Amino acid sequence: DANVSSARRDVTTVPQQQLFVLNSKFMIQSAESLVARLEAAASSDEQRIALAYEHAFARPPTADELQFSLNFLRIATENLGDDRLSAWGQLAQAILASNEFTWID
Repeated sequence: DANVSSARRDVTTVPQQQLFVLNSKFMIQSAESLVARLEAAASSDEQRIALAYEHAFARPPTADELQFSLNFLRIATENLGDDRLSAWGQLAQAILASNEFTWID
């Protein structure tokens, strides 16, 4: 319940938490907004991925993260056909659902 407060956060590892993050209307709209910002601000996939990491994590992507993201976009675009925005939407949603974005160390 979002209205209940607690003096400290208990550690939990239930799958429903991540399913909420992946399926909630708020997170889907947030991912779509991030994609719109990326599309407007950068012209290449590499620039958009770098910008997404800067916005979400305040750091550039590692070489592995950049390559993984590019591969994901390529495969997702092949499977989705002309619906390229959905591939970007999925990538943005994954970035926003990541532990690095959700939790502060």
